[in-house]
Amino acid sequence: MTRLSLVALTMMAFLAACGGDEKAKTDTTVGGDADTVEPADTVPACGGDPGTAGCACRGDGGCDTGLACVANVCQVASEPTGLVLPAGARGCEILLSEGAGAAVSEVRFADSVRGTFIREAPRVAIAVTATSDADFADGAVEVVGTGAPTVTSSTCVDAAGTVLPGASVVLR
Repeated sequence: MTRLSLVALTMMAFLAACGGDEKAKTDTTVGGDADTVEPADTVPACGGDPGTAGCACRGDGGCDTGLACVANVCQVASEPTGLVLPAGARGCEILLSEGAGAAVSEVRFADSVRGTFIREAPRVAIAVTATSDADFADGAVEVVGTGAPTVTSSTCVDAAGTVLPGASVVLR
């Protein structure tokens, strides 16, 4: 019976902590000669689940798919922005900077390339290589997030691994 009571109390505490609406709750505190009623904090509309829309970002700065972390709040990501990679390039390393209101939630790679990215706000590092000896196709690398990040630096190489002087990567 004690175990059932503990489970019930734990569930009630969990439900109280994870409510889902904006209705104010009240706390009743017994003190002195009379009971007092004080408004409690409101529960956010997101239900208090980090990483979901309208809620705080998770501890690693991430959000659920389709969301981006902006000012520590998960927001709906905008349409993907493509990277335009220079002709003759077979591999590139790109560094993006997230400005005010800009946050990258993911980077997508087409089947014609191999790539990876690391986000350490306010920067995003991207490395991409072509899987064949051909120029990168349009849309081979897409950046998903909110706002418009900027290309801080980029270095691209040709099929022999030689750096392409003056080659630049731009967001479209």
